Amino acid sequence: MPLGGMRAAWLTARRAGLRRVVRRLERRLRLRLLDPCLAGRMYPRSAPARSCFEPAPGAQRQLLGQLAALRAGSPLGRAWDRQRALLTLLNQQALPLAVPVSWMRSPIADPLWGFSLHSWEWAWPVLSDGRGAQEFLTLWRDWLDHVPVGRGVAWEPYPTSRRLAVWAAAWHVLGGDMLLLGAIAQHADYMLHHLERDLDNNHLVANARGLAWAGLLFSTLPRAERWRHVGLGVLWAALAAQVRSDGGHVENSASYHVAVWLDGLETALLAQASGHDVPQPVWECLARMASFAAALCRPDGRLPLLNDSSEDDPLPASAVLDLMSASVGRQFLPGGRVSGALREAASCDAFAESGYVVLRAGAGREATYLVFDAGDLGPAHCPGHGHADALSIELWGRGQGLIVDPGTYQYPAGHWRDYFRGTAAHSTATVDGQEQSSFAGAFRVADMARGRLVAASSGGGQAEATGEHDGYLRLADPVIHRRRVCLCGPDQVVVEDTFGGAAEHHVVLRFHLAPCEVRLAGASGGLATYPGGVMMELQVTSTKPGRLTVEDGWSSNTWYVKQRSPVVTYSLSGRLPITVFTRMRIA
Repeated sequence: MPLGGMRAAWLTARRAGLRRVVRRLERRLRLRLLDPCLAGRMYPRSAPARSCFEPAPGAQRQLLGQLAALRAGSPLGRAWDRQRALLTLLNQQALPLAVPVSWMRSPIADPLWGFSLHSWEWAWPVLSDGRGAQEFLTLWRDWLDHVPVGRGVAWEPYPTSRRLAVWAAAWHVLGGDMLLLGAIAQHADYMLHHLERDLDNNHLVANARGLAWAGLLFSTLPRAERWRHVGLGVLWAALAAQVRSDGGHVENSASYHVAVWLDGLETALLAQASGHDVPQPVWECLARMASFAAALCRPDGRLPLLNDSSEDDPLPASAVLDLMSASVGRQFLPGGRVSGALREAASCDAFAESGYVVLRAGAGREATYLVFDAGDLGPAHCPGHGHADALSIELWGRGQGLIVDPGTYQYPAGHWRDYFRGTAAHSTATVDGQEQSSFAGAFRVADMARGRLVAASSGGGQAEATGEHDGYLRLADPVIHRRRVCLCGPDQVVVEDTFGGAAEHHVVLRFHLAPCEVRLAGASGGLATYPGGVMMELQVTSTKPGRLTVEDGWSSNTWYVKQRSPVVTYSLSGRLPITVFTRMRIA
C-alpha cells in the first residue's frame, strides 16, 4: 500500500475508534472466510412446521399494501419491465428475468448494482397490484436455487436485510410454500450475526429494519421474539444515535436522510399495527427528520443533491411526508411547509448542528431558494458518503435551478468518483488547487475538513447566513475560508468570501450553473440565460485583481447519467487576506 494509502487507513481507523475497527475486522472475517465455507451449515434453510405459522392480521396486511404501493413509486420500483421480463438497474444494460436468471452476473464493476439486484426492492410493484405474483414466486425459488448461502455481494448484510423485508411482506401479500418461509427464517438468523455495527450508519438501520420485520410479521415462529427484540432495539438505538437534535441524519446526504427516515417510519408503523408500543422518543425523532426534510425541499418539491445523493432515491421526500402526515398527523411540521405556502418576505431556516441553512423569498414554485452548506462532509467514524463541498450553495429562482449541486454519478473509485466528490465540482472555492478534504479511495477520507455555521438570521426583507471551514489549515500557510450569503429579496443574492492567511495563494471561486448560455462582459461580469428566458446577471469584485471565465463542468441527477453544464469561475492570486464579492440578480 502506498504511503498515502497507509496514512488514510490510519486516519480512518483513528477516527472510527478501536471498537469499530475490531467490529470491522470481525465482519470482514465472517464475510470473506467463514460464511463462504460454513454459512450453509450455520444457517440452514429448513421449512418450519405449518402449525407454527399464522397469517398476518388485517391491520398488518393493510399497512403492507400501503407501503408496497409507496415503494412501487421509487426508482427501483420502476426497474422491472414485467411485460418484457427485463430488469434495468442504475441505467445499465437490462438483465433478463427469464428463469434461470444469471443472478451472479453484473454488467458493471459496481457493488451497488448487485446491492440493487439482490435487495429485491424492484419487486414492490407486484406486492402493490398483485399482477405478476406467479412470476415473483418463480423468481424467488430460482434465486434460492442459484445463489449460494453466504457468498458474494448477494449476502452482504445490506442487500440481505432489504431482501428480508421484501420477502417477509411478499409471503403475507402473495402467499408461498413452507420452503420460502424457511428462507425467510434463514435470512433472519443470518442477520442476527451480521449487523453492521462497525459502520453505524444507514446500513445498520436497514439491517435492524429487516430483522424487525421478520419478527413482527412471523411472530409465531420459534425465534421470532428474538428477531423482533434485537431488530427493534437496534433500530430505535440507531435512530437516537444517528439523528441530530435538528433532525438531520449524521451522513449529511439527502438520499440517506430519506432512506433512514423511511426505514424508521415504516417499521414504527408496522410495530404499531402489530400491537407493540413504539417509544415516544422514536416518534419525536421521526418528526424532527420530517421537519428537516420539509424545510430543505426545493420549490420543485425535491431535496437538493447534497453529498452522495440521487434524485428521488429511495423516494421523493414529498411521498414520505405524505405517508407521515396520513399516518401520524401534521402537527409535527412547522406551519405550511408541506403545502409550499411560504412567506413573501425573505426567511431563514437554520440547522446549526447539521450545518445547513435554507434562505427563501417569495412563494410556491416561483420562490427564490438558496441552500447553504456549512456542515461537515459526514460523521468522523464513517464519512464515506461525503463530498468536499463545504460552503457550497444551490440556488433556485423563477421555477428552475440556477446554481446546482453536481450530484454523485457513480460509487466505484476512479476519475468520475473523484470528480463528483471534489471541491472543484461544487459551488465553493479552492485554494492553491487543493481539495478541502483529501480522498483515498471511493469511500475513504484522509484529511477531513470541518465546517461550522457561524450565524444565520432574517429581517428587514432579507435573510443571510455565515459559515467557515478549516480544510486549508493543513497548508504551509494555513488558510481559513469564510463565506457569507445574503438573499436580498426574491431577485438578488450577495456572496461574500473571505480568505484569511499571511502568504501568497491562488484562489478560484466556482459557480456551477444549470444548463444555460453564458456571456461574459469584461473581466468581472456575466449573464446567464436559461431555457424559458430566465436570466441571472453576475458581477464579481475583489480586493485583489481577478478574472472571470467560463469552463465546462458536469452534473448528474441519477446513476451513470451526466450532462455538461457551464461553470463560472473567478480566479485571483495574491497575498492574503482577500475578500471577493459576488452579486447575482435574477430576472
